[in-house]
Amino acid sequence: MSKTGETLLALGIVLLISGIIFALQGYGLVGGSFMSGNPFWLYAGTGIALFGLAVAALGYIMGMNLPVKEKKQ
Repeated sequence: MSKTGETLLALGIVLLISGIIFALQGYGLVGGSFMSGNPFWLYAGTGIALFGLAVAALGYIMGMNLPVKEKKQ
């Protein structure tokens, strides 16, 4: 796996987990914060989680060692 792929995968996973936590706080399932019960964080967290998922998928795809087709001459 390439360094860029690993970095994007790790960043995407962090964003995904953070987004899920933010969304759960916005929904009111996780308390103890100014974000708890605030619908803004439900929507923002969902967006952050989806973006993190996309970044992680991109990192995974970039990190795969796909065979390269050589041109025939």
